[in-house]
Amino acid sequence: MDGCFAPDEEGRYRVSRDHRLVTASDLTGGVYLQGGTEHTHGLSSSLLSNIAIRSGEIADSIAAAKRARR
Repeated sequence: MDGCFAPDEEGRYRVSRDHRLVTASDLTGGVYLQGGTEHTHGLSSSLLSNIAIRSGEIADSIAAAKRARR
């Protein structure tokens, strides 16, 4: 996976607002995270009570990307 995803200043993978890993290559598929984003989204991102919100944000992002490809 080295070289596929853009690291931050500390070498951790960068994660966008919609929980998608920021790519550093011409990778066209989205890789979304359902955890492990405390370094970008704060401590509350690991709480189970946020799963529905996070899932909705991911679904919205996938739908928007699909609409943009048309």
